[in-house]
Amino acid sequence: MKKMLLVFVIACFIAPSAWALTMCYGWEDLGTILGQYPATGLTATNVTTQAHTGLHSLYLVRTSSSTTQGYVAWVKGLTTGDVITGIFWAYDTTAAGNPSARIWAHYANSTDVMSSLGSASGPADYSGVPLGWGTVPNVAAYTWTFAPAGAADALIIEVRSYGNVAPLNGVWIDDITVTAPDRPGVEIVFPGAGYPSAVDNSTWGGIKSLYR
Repeated sequence: MKKMLLVFVIACFIAPSAWALTMCYGWEDLGTILGQYPATGLTATNVTTQAHTGLHSLYLVRTSSSTTQGYVAWVKGLTTGDVITGIFWAYDTTAAGNPSARIWAHYANSTDVMSSLGSASGPADYSGVPLGWGTVPNVAAYTWTFAPAGAADALIIEVRSYGNVAPLNGVWIDDITVTAPDRPGVEIVFPGAGYPSAVDNSTWGGIKSLYR
């Protein structure tokens, strides 16, 4: 079911430009994550207990002592110097502690979502600023300039989850917005019923939404 236009405008809040394709995803199609690291230690569930917009969101619970990473966007077909931005909403009621979440990314290739070819880092911001629903990063979308050390041609955007093993010790994620260069061959993949098919912007420029 598609979200209303008003909801779309609120959630997809990075302005379009001539050089970038902006895409949004809100977990309304019952998706969870594209992959994770480590292979165990993180549970990802599509829930209706909290939602920033619409009815659904992603609920992440860390179940190990590792810093767990849930992969929420896969930007393919990149070359050195490309600029990618990302931001999502998180529901967090622990201002000074865990559970909490960060946005992060790593280099990968365009043929394997589980590939990992080096960290691309991310901002220092954690969820919980403000309490309840707030954006991560806290002020503006984070910008990555694609500069892998090896043969990577993709960027995977992560939600890093922090917290201890306990009931309800998780973080809700919703309404991710990603921008990437607007040229043929660049694709943005989000979780959901359509995965692993990607969205190709070769015949379109501007804003697209993957809300359903």
